[in-house]
Amino acid sequence: MKKNLWLCFLSFLTGILCAQLLGADYYDTYGYMSKYQLYSFAYSSLDSIDLFWNILWNRGKLFVIFALICVTSARRLLPAAGRFVVSFLLGFFGAVCVLCLGLCGVPFLIAAVFPHSAGYAAALVLIYRMRLSYSADGKRKNSRLFLFVVLIWTLFLAGCICETLLGTRLLQMILRLAYPSP
Repeated sequence: MKKNLWLCFLSFLTGILCAQLLGADYYDTYGYMSKYQLYSFAYSSLDSIDLFWNILWNRGKLFVIFALICVTSARRLLPAAGRFVVSFLLGFFGAVCVLCLGLCGVPFLIAAVFPHSAGYAAALVLIYRMRLSYSADGKRKNSRLFLFVVLIWTLFLAGCICETLLGTRLLQMILRLAYPSP
């Protein structure tokens, strides 16, 4: 357990180091978290329905890939690989937020990650825990599979709705504090 914690911490620090090596000028020059892009997002009006379908499509592709991996023998690697990837991305994105936004980057990171990730994380854990079992004659033993899948999709849709309605509004509010209108 301690070994995994240290490896997660090292991957977190590696993400921070990668973000620092690229530097704030890189993100501003190439449009990733540029001041113009952030200002435009802060004062734009977003259509919630279009945003919801975009989020559903982009997150849904990742969930389908994750579900397909969960039915193979590679599923044993997912918990460790997931911890390392998530800790690297949190370190990288956190460092980018602080580089580009200063101290406003910390609440921006929290608003960008945590409101909707509870639904996504719960759905991912349930997908990982889902096991299909068959009897000797080929019939499926798991009679509650449909309810399990409905619960997973409900959590996933709750995460998408939360990201659409709450996450983007929080991000806009934080960016309006960072970039007040002239």
